[in-house]
Amino acid sequence: AMEGSKLVTLKLREEGQGTTLQGVEAVFESGAVGTVVWQRTPLLFVLLDDATESKEALGGSAVVNPTANVTVAVGPDLVGRCLDARGKPCDGGASVNQEKKLPVFGAPVLQGDMATISKPLHTGITAVDALTPIGRGQNMLLVGPLTCGRRELAHDTVVHQAKEGVTCVYVCTQPDHKEILSILEKRGAMEHSIFISAGLDPTPAECVTAAATGCAVAEELARKGQDALVVVDDLQRHRDFWDVTERTLIDTFGVGSVAANASSLNAASSEMRIFYASLFQRVGYLNKKAGGGSISMLVLVDRHEAPPTEGEGAHQPYTMEDFDNPLYGQKVRARLQIMADKGIELTPAVLKKLDIPPPEIRCTDERFQIMNIEDLMSLSDGQIVLDEELLRTGKRPPIDGRASLTRIGIGHDSLAVSSSPAMRAVASRLRFELAQALDLVKDDMSVATVRQRNRYLGWQAAMHQDLGQTRRLSESVALLLAASKGMLDKVGAECEADMKQSTAVIAGLLFHIRSTCAQDMKAIDDTLDLSFESKRALEKELSSYFDK
Repeated sequence: AMEGSKLVTLKLREEGQGTTLQGVEAVFESGAVGTVVWQRTPLLFVLLDDATESKEALGGSAVVNPTANVTVAVGPDLVGRCLDARGKPCDGGASVNQEKKLPVFGAPVLQGDMATISKPLHTGITAVDALTPIGRGQNMLLVGPLTCGRRELAHDTVVHQAKEGVTCVYVCTQPDHKEILSILEKRGAMEHSIFISAGLDPTPAECVTAAATGCAVAEELARKGQDALVVVDDLQRHRDFWDVTERTLIDTFGVGSVAANASSLNAASSEMRIFYASLFQRVGYLNKKAGGGSISMLVLVDRHEAPPTEGEGAHQPYTMEDFDNPLYGQKVRARLQIMADKGIELTPAVLKKLDIPPPEIRCTDERFQIMNIEDLMSLSDGQIVLDEELLRTGKRPPIDGRASLTRIGIGHDSLAVSSSPAMRAVASRLRFELAQALDLVKDDMSVATVRQRNRYLGWQAAMHQDLGQTRRLSESVALLLAASKGMLDKVGAECEADMKQSTAVIAGLLFHIRSTCAQDMKAIDDTLDLSFESKRALEKELSSYFDK
């Protein structure tokens, strides 16, 4: 099987089928060399180093040496460079130092090499650092359509890492990689970043290899005590590669090899999870013996834009007949029937709360995309979910606080934390108060309800942030402190038209705090903590600003 004359499928002899071969070298009779990108026994999927006109030209067989790992040159001199999927410079600059090399498809970080996650990776985006904090050594999904600013949020995070002392490895699987590289260069991000391009018109196998190369480059930094962030933009081509392996298995062995019964379907699903886990599990916070650095990961995941749930363009309430499609399981239909029997209208907003795709999404590919995202979420340390409905209301960034979360630690006695002490001091009630406000009855105008709704708007005002703007930890802490004390209750905007005035008040507040509490703000940024003295000084100046 050939994919753009670059991907070749080999069938292992019986004696070699018990060996793990991902990442090893395959040498063909013709002398051509390739890398085993993935293995679905008895098949190997090999990416050739150079394009070949036909598979016949390769010869009838290949030798695969289990100990001959394909490697990539690594080291600090790669910072500022642009590399191809195999780690070779493609920016016209000097050749890279070849003294130190690591396997492209390296093994996951060993449990014995890991330390407890205890240090945050601040993104400079208040809503992310407060609602879904990323710990150094974690992997996080960034889910949403491009129209919601998915890529711009990733760029802001990369730019902000210069202030955090983190080296970024940006893996681009998009054809427009030159445009993306240009944006990062203009914003000064390449001074602390390494850019890896899968190619001008990359195949899925090249994209999978590019992500693995990025992890290998980051691993060397972590082994030297540095903190690294790998950004994968985006993961769709990994899904495309998996589809190639599925089609090849079916073409070779028949549909029964992946979908003969429930057992084979479950086995295929488990294999797919292992495939994604081979990327996700290359992150970790290393202990001092292993180097003391960290590898974090931000993975961009596309999601089709959903139809509006309210207002103009929103669908009228559905009937149970709308859910007769077999893609809706029996349990889903039973759940919807119970709600319909109780007189609850099955509106787009209700379906969204239940995380059930609306009937408008009729395309099987889109439904499988939703299922794939759920699988990815179960494998990751958390997800930041961008919502089109929130974007339409003017919220920036449009992060769905209910669907977005961070997972960390196992058991009640776990000491792992992903946020800073300063952030925990001011945002401990944030998620709870946001969830409470979202469940309020719209036409309830009681004093308690109005107060709760205003507090919600105050939190939103503190987290409102246009793309291209990042904040220091101290700035986010000051705004969230003001919101927690009710100082922003009358600042929040109920509609997009009022957002400009709200933004102006927040900008003035930040300027005032930076001018009057410079030492306290510096202490927060240096220590990542909010001392009693600094908190009292901030509260005093925050109050004085609104008293004017």
